[in-house]
Amino acid sequence: MKPATLLVVAVMTLAAASSATAGKVRTWTDASSKYTIDASLVAFNESDVVLERASDKQLGTVPIDKLSEQDKEYLKTKEAVDSAKELTDAMQRWKLSNGMEVVGRLVDFGRKEIVLRRSRGTMYVNDRAYQNLPPIYQKIIPLIVRHAGNKVDDADMLETWLSSRGGRPQTFTVDGVVLELENGDEYGIPFFLFSPQDLEVLQPGWETWLAAHEKQDYAARQHEALRLQTEAAEYQRQRDAQDRRRIAELQLGLTAVEAGVTSMWEVTLYPQPGNPGPPLWVTGFARNSRDASYQAMAKHPGYVVGPVRRISN
Repeated sequence: MKPATLLVVAVMTLAAASSATAGKVRTWTDASSKYTIDASLVAFNESDVVLERASDKQLGTVPIDKLSEQDKEYLKTKEAVDSAKELTDAMQRWKLSNGMEVVGRLVDFGRKEIVLRRSRGTMYVNDRAYQNLPPIYQKIIPLIVRHAGNKVDDADMLETWLSSRGGRPQTFTVDGVVLELENGDEYGIPFFLFSPQDLEVLQPGWETWLAAHEKQDYAARQHEALRLQTEAAEYQRQRDAQDRRRIAELQLGLTAVEAGVTSMWEVTLYPQPGNPGPPLWVTGFARNSRDASYQAMAKHPGYVVGPVRRISN
């Protein structure tokens, strides 16, 4: 195989992913036909392609104009389009910091102007009647208003607040991501509604995207949007895999309980001095209370064991 040095240099590492939902491994060649890399297609847009390198499962981007004509033609095929859609077009579930869950697909960063007003007894959001918004967005709008320092927690308080303004519209600038819902509508979801863990995945490209947005650099914006789509989709895929593993472990543990091999225990943990965390109630499978306590403490350092009780027969 020809050396992959220059083509790898063109790859910008996005994440140390365990294994993306990528297509089959194929050899990609640069425009000079001198350098190659074995990788699977993950996603692409008008300017960039995201590949998963076969050797180490790293994700990276390559400008399409740096690829060979054969690779460019491949990206036009149904196989390539279907392979890319498998990961980035899947609906995702995002649990917001206030406990709400939204279902959609992250497609871009966004800075949105949201204009709220009340006219003739009806609330409007960007000239669309509030009651006609998707239910999840009806819940998000009051949170945006509250985040700006207003005492608004729900739709009733929002209407009272708008009424007090005497019909004057109020504009809010919202920085966040654009979520495409299952019906095809797109809405901006503010960064402040995501958990700190989710923001570690979603925010890194924001400043670059915003700078490109202000300079009207379309190519740079598309580059960051593709990075966001790919990393968000891979993050969700890995989280779903973890959930499946936890369910499998739970099922295995319950089978062991039924067979009399082990028991299910609830361990109360109290924070040690200097630990600001709350008390915890941890459940797990173990042969006895001592093993259950050790397992709980290993998962939650900085705590001491309180009462322990068996919760299976």
